[in-house]
Amino acid sequence: MLQRTRFLALLLLAWSGAFAQDFLPLDHGLGYTGKEGIRPVQVEITLREQLDGTLEYVEWTIPRGWARWVTGTRVRRATLAYDDGQLRPVAFDPGDGAVAAPADLPAGTLDELSVRLRARADIAQGRRSAEYPVWRADGTVERWTLELGEADTITTPDGNYQALRFRLGTADEWLDGWSVPLLVFHFAQLEHWRDGERVSALALEEKEL
Repeated sequence: MLQRTRFLALLLLAWSGAFAQDFLPLDHGLGYTGKEGIRPVQVEITLREQLDGTLEYVEWTIPRGWARWVTGTRVRRATLAYDDGQLRPVAFDPGDGAVAAPADLPAGTLDELSVRLRARADIAQGRRSAEYPVWRADGTVERWTLELGEADTITTPDGNYQALRFRLGTADEWLDGWSVPLLVFHFAQLEHWRDGERVSALALEEKEL
């Protein structure tokens, strides 16, 4: 009986650990602070390998201060496979439920979150511009462009960095970002723009790389 109780306790502990790992930020990745609209938020981003060999690129947007009383945490999650030297989307969850990737996506297509990984890799390889097919959660496939700007100095809560400024997206919706060679070209600052208005602004607060 005692052995059975110990076994059930260990099983419960393992299950609760997996539950926490799935829904909460891990102790590695990137942490940002900023605003989404008028809401103060903290954003955690991590890339992790799953037991089945897939990759998960996960973004937690966690309200801060007064915003905790009016809204909850939002989680966006891209599930990716690595086939023939190239990432491909398996599913994408924009925060309200996962959607499986269509089987007939054009080669090289990524979802609207994980396309940042490809842009980061292209910036690291010295590309000044690129185009990507991007699958949106509503089922559409858009053509996004990457344009690399000049070197810049930015100040974040994590310190000052020499960065490469870039723009990624469409004419109507895009990211202005700052990619830092010192941080293996991770992004130290991100601004999300839609129809000419900035809808969020994030700056690097902490990192575990």
